[in-house]
Amino acid sequence: MGDLMARLTRGRWTLIVPCVIILAAFTATVDSQLMFESINMDEMESVSVSQFSISQSQFSDVIPCVFRGEVMLHRSSWKIEACVECYCRNGTAYCDFLTCQKPECADPVSISGECCELCPYKLKLKEVFSSFPSGRTVVEGKTYKFKFSPSIKIRLSQTSRQIRGENMWRVDAWVSRREDGSGPQFSYRKNILNDLQRAKEFSQLKYRYTYYQANDRYWTFKSVKYNFDASEGTCKDFRYFCIKFNVTDEPKPMFDLPLTFSVVKGEDERQTVCTRLGTCEGVFAKTFDWDLEGEDPIPGQDTPVTIDIDVAFKRHTRNLEGDGLWRVALFGSSNPGGDGPRFGEVSQILDAEESSMDIREGTSLYIDNIETDFELGTVGCVEDVEYICMEFLKGDAPNPDFTLNTAEARGNATRDSLITCKPQECQSRVVFIKLRATLLSPDVMVEDTNYTDTKVKLKATSNKQLTTTVAGEKLWQVVTFFSKNEVGEGTRTNEQSQILSRTQEDQTLPKGKNLVFRRMDFQVDLDGIICEEVPFMCFELKKNTESSIDFTFETHSLQDPLVDCISMEDVCKGGTVQLRSMWRKTAAMGDLMARLTRGRWTLIVTCVIILAAFTATVDSQLMFESINMDGSVSVSQFSISQSQFSDKIPCVFRGAVKNHGNTWKITDCVECDCRNGTIHCDILTCQKPECADPVSISGECCELCPYKLKLKEVFSSFPSGRTVVEGRTNKFKFRLSIKIRVSQTSRQIRGENMWRVDAWVSRSEDGSGPQFSYRENILNDLQRANEFSQIYYQANDRYWTFSKVKYDFDASEGTCKDFRYFCIKFDVTDEPKPMFDLPLTFSVVKGEKERQTVCTRLGACEGVFAETFDWELEGEDPIPGQDTPVTIDIDVTFKRHIRNLEGDGLWRVALFGSSNPGGDGPRFGEVSQILDADESSEDIREGTSLYVDSIETNFELGTVGCVEDVEYICMEFLKGDAPNPDFTLNTAEARGNATRDSLITCKPQECQSRVVFTKLQATLLSPDVMVEDTNDTDTKVKLKVTSNKQLTTTVAGEKLWQVVTFFSKNEVGGGTRTNEQPQILSRTQEDQTLPKGKNLVFRKMDFQVDLDGIICEEVPFMCFELKKNTESSIDFTFETHPLQDSLVDCISMEDVCKG
Repeated sequence: MGDLMARLTRGRWTLIVPCVIILAAFTATVDSQLMFESINMDEMESVSVSQFSISQSQFSDVIPCVFRGEVMLHRSSWKIEACVECYCRNGTAYCDFLTCQKPECADPVSISGECCELCPYKLKLKEVFSSFPSGRTVVEGKTYKFKFSPSIKIRLSQTSRQIRGENMWRVDAWVSRREDGSGPQFSYRKNILNDLQRAKEFSQLKYRYTYYQANDRYWTFKSVKYNFDASEGTCKDFRYFCIKFNVTDEPKPMFDLPLTFSVVKGEDERQTVCTRLGTCEGVFAKTFDWDLEGEDPIPGQDTPVTIDIDVAFKRHTRNLEGDGLWRVALFGSSNPGGDGPRFGEVSQILDAEESSMDIREGTSLYIDNIETDFELGTVGCVEDVEYICMEFLKGDAPNPDFTLNTAEARGNATRDSLITCKPQECQSRVVFIKLRATLLSPDVMVEDTNYTDTKVKLKATSNKQLTTTVAGEKLWQVVTFFSKNEVGEGTRTNEQSQILSRTQEDQTLPKGKNLVFRRMDFQVDLDGIICEEVPFMCFELKKNTESSIDFTFETHSLQDPLVDCISMEDVCKGGTVQLRSMWRKTAAMGDLMARLTRGRWTLIVTCVIILAAFTATVDSQLMFESINMDGSVSVSQFSISQSQFSDKIPCVFRGAVKNHGNTWKITDCVECDCRNGTIHCDILTCQKPECADPVSISGECCELCPYKLKLKEVFSSFPSGRTVVEGRTNKFKFRLSIKIRVSQTSRQIRGENMWRVDAWVSRSEDGSGPQFSYRENILNDLQRANEFSQIYYQANDRYWTFSKVKYDFDASEGTCKDFRYFCIKFDVTDEPKPMFDLPLTFSVVKGEKERQTVCTRLGACEGVFAETFDWELEGEDPIPGQDTPVTIDIDVTFKRHIRNLEGDGLWRVALFGSSNPGGDGPRFGEVSQILDADESSEDIREGTSLYVDSIETNFELGTVGCVEDVEYICMEFLKGDAPNPDFTLNTAEARGNATRDSLITCKPQECQSRVVFTKLQATLLSPDVMVEDTNDTDTKVKLKVTSNKQLTTTVAGEKLWQVVTFFSKNEVGGGTRTNEQPQILSRTQEDQTLPKGKNLVFRKMDFQVDLDGIICEEVPFMCFELKKNTESSIDFTFETHPLQDSLVDCISMEDVCKG
């Protein structure tokens, strides 16, 4: 005994004390005498003996213990002394003897009732783990109840063996934008543990009589609850669920022992763990519909419209009320998706009240009688604006803020608006019923002559009920011609396709009015015309083929085409035309000249020329009186023949013949020109110079001042919304207008290399920041020398235009995110060369230099535009739950006119499993990049596709299609993470004005795990005898299932198999099943993997057979059926040979089952 005690002091031992109890097999109460020898703890050599009686009625089926004469029930425990604790297990008493190590601290404390002296508590944390499921979906604005079981990894060597107390532990929880939980904490909850969890005991003992030997161990808090209030933030904030483990601020350790909490290596971040949340849905809008009405829309003008909108939301969307929640934009578009440039956009049609309408779960948002103005008449009437579109969005500054998701989101991309477009036919329509032409002048036209000035009034009568207002540019076309008949049918002679002026072409036709051109001024071509042959001059009114709007042009069926003809019988004559005009000196000549010196006047001198109507050369005598500039008249007489001039009539000035079109100067201040027999002279008088020291210049009429140019504003005709292609050179051509402050600018500025226009592309609306494809002075030489003149403009400001300015935009200098605005800046060149070397002063109104710059919004930018993405994947013998080597071919087609691209790390292709064909939601087993360095650097050329074959990677192929919610294999084609050079990837899955930078293609995958069984064989291993009408007979059976080796694959997972046992009257198990047990496999056997090419064998199925009510002769067969487990973790195919369906085998119990 002394040796025993010596050994006991070196460790923890269990003393087993069996008691003797004799029970009869029958159920009546039987008294039993029991003798018990117990060991006294004070003297291990002495033995005390107790004798007592106990009846079976005092305990249940399990056997109690007797210790020192006392009955101890099964599972009860008791202490003999501080270091010895005993407990009863089914008739056997176990006692734990605890020996104490030398305390590790300097001042251990003795505690009443405790075996060993105690040291202050220490807990060393290594890491925190959360069982919270990654990818959990949340809906903004709702409250979620999370339940999980965090595990704390403890460094045992630096932690007390046992820590107990109240209010000890703390777990803080919150949701964060960041993976490490830093930054704002949304729905923060301090200590989500309940009282029991806060008082959870830590112990290094795994079981009562063994030690946990590892250096670290996991300490788990089960069923921790956290209420996440998703109204405290928006979806952009809800990315990670985070917890932090700590000690409470006021812990109450048992015995008031000090508690020291620390973290391995002092790294406090080990206390925190964050788990990625899944999809976050805010207000989820599914559909957006609208109706719009507007009366008498006019192209180019705003029309008052009334609109009703109806937005349907996802059933479980959040409730929402507040201010400025919604925005609805109205615009015209060229396509039904609302992509590209937006015409006449009204960015917000809702007023304050309408934009603050609240929504409730399960309801829609309906707002009627919304009133706004919109250029309705233009939509459908002009090219590229064929649809009316409305976009439903979140308000610009909603209170409270929220996230708007829409049903137009695709893949993992989000879309924060819904766009609905409806085709719009042009509502401008004209129906003419009559055309009437009236000749105003001349009274006489001479046949076989050119350019007879003519004036005609034209009136087109409209159908007032059917005709709307028609407005725009180049609306009308009037054709004139000569015809043989009064209705203009047949051959058209000397047809002129358009005789309207530009103003008349653009003339608006108001609703309820007729179209009247009160005076059409044009020249009639009578060349080759013989009046008697074509006695009618006709006019046809048509829709102009270049009309700015696509209005409907119709005529009454009785007058189609719309033509009216005038009889020329009394107007058109043959014969000689004699033009005669003389300008003679008068007494008032001196007064006239005096007046001429005060301004600019034109002196018209007509010469007299008589020409025969025939073509032979005829000499003519001409007398000419010309006015000298001093007021006298000189007379000249000379001869001239018709052969000296062409069809245009020349002029005679001071005895000299001047041909049509000639110009000449009389003095520096008088310049004349000849116009078809008439001399026009410009006489320029000079204002007093505005400068102190004017300069006299040879050949110039007036003294000149230094040049001044005051700029007010710059305008560009560059079309807003111009599409550009990244990586290519985009050629721009536009007109530039400079608004000049005339009162502070010279009347005329001339020179060479005078003007400069710099051009670039910018991210900013004001052109600030980086300048992409910057070009210094894009003007050509002629444009740089463009003359400025005020002579014909009287307004305070005038527009000075530079036409056909060209700019080559190199879109390889940046990417699409940089190409938002096209900017130009007007200035004077560094080295201008003004005429006469006059000084040039350039300034800007109010000194605001920003007036020199104007920027125009560019439209869509296309980089590498991927249209389709296809792939093929192969893998042999995939096994659920295991990676399979796979080989992949990919094929990406691009838009025809994309850029060429070559470089490194251009592409990324991700491979994953998904629950839906769009690849949305959580991604299973994602391989984020399947391409190697060479494959990701494949270059592309315009018009080609990207084809990469034999890509090798590993993927959990066997699981896809075999488990719930992973039914599709998906691949995503994206731009590489760090491509060189950088570029923009656009895809055909972009919608509206949103962009999408990837293509996802998913294909359904059937579970490739399949088993085909051909035979089932059951063998009874034990017992040798079963007694009928008894319960729970321990039984062992071997079961072998033969598989078809060619058709069966590897099948792996959890809860795969189910074996049913029952008794039957016949050897094939048909008919009634008696005492059926639905599952006799152990959990390990349920999960047993079936390798490819092998049979399924359960070598020993241990179970208890229920023979209750069984009479062996009546049901002499015990049968077994193998089935696919209904709770299988994979959805594999389970088939049996047609000759044995279902898969059942029966054992004859004739020699085993006995009465």
